Amino acid sequence: MEAYDEANKNSYSRPPLRHQPGPWLVICDEKHQERQTFFSTSENHFYPRIIPDMCSKYIETSNFGWLVLKDCVSDDFFLLNLRSMEKAHLPELKSSFGYRTCILSATPSDPNCRVIFFDSSDKCASFCQPGDVEYIKQELDDDYMPFAATTFKGKVYWLTLRWSRYSLVVVDFTGQSLYFRGLIEQQCLAMPEEAICSRYYLIENENELLFVHKIYLGFSSDVMNFRVLRAEFSKMEWVEIESIGQRTIFLDNNSGMASSSVEAGTRSNCIYFVDFRDKNLYVFDMEDRSITTLLPCPNVSRHDSLPCWIWL
Repeated sequence: MEAYDEANKNSYSRPPLRHQPGPWLVICDEKHQERQTFFSTSENHFYPRIIPDMCSKYIETSNFGWLVLKDCVSDDFFLLNLRSMEKAHLPELKSSFGYRTCILSATPSDPNCRVIFFDSSDKCASFCQPGDVEYIKQELDDDYMPFAATTFKGKVYWLTLRWSRYSLVVVDFTGQSLYFRGLIEQQCLAMPEEAICSRYYLIENENELLFVHKIYLGFSSDVMNFRVLRAEFSKMEWVEIESIGQRTIFLDNNSGMASSSVEAGTRSNCIYFVDFRDKNLYVFDMEDRSITTLLPCPNVSRHDSLPCWIWL
């Protein structure tokens, strides 16, 4: 794998605007995330960049070709489209020490667009539309605290976990309130004795909604297994699957996505995942349950790296 050298010097301050049907891996590194390295799975090349609007910013989430960015120092947030470099400012949101996840429900031009933050320490959802001057804050009952969230067929879904049961909830926006409708409730999966920690993802995979369970070994950051379930809405149940066919799932520390493995240039029936402050790319094979370690961007600092999958 080698860096791709472009003649146009101005391109260094812009993302690699190459067509790729699958997502790009972006690793922000250096002390204050001043540098961004884009890795193309289809080309097997990495592209170092220093994009001013991304310097000293955290990527909260990516959807519909837009990034939700947070300033590393202040409480400033904004939306950024990397193809057009268009920006849309968001209200300030005070940081907390709780687990926070972010959802962008639609493109900013869509009147139904919402940016939603869930905060585990405050047990609340804060949401707004582009152009709003402040967030609407709504406290959440324990039954509706999300452990994973995504958009699927124009709706926002999230997964809750309570009393050893998973619940899939669809979110409706009415005026200045969130309303919840429970869809699937099911007993939690049995965990191996050596597995203590885990992370959950909801992923739109073509016309399917997948629930991906990432299982760690003990309290370590070493991943030991994945389990994938598909929502069967006709029966209102989760069904565990052993294969995703000619598809690839991409996971980072916050969210996930799926793409055709043929178009993305990736291995089929595999999960490509990255982790916080780790410059490696890992490939989990759903057939033989093996994990392969790759080094897509050798220029990246190991300890200051923040990897994320995005759509361009």
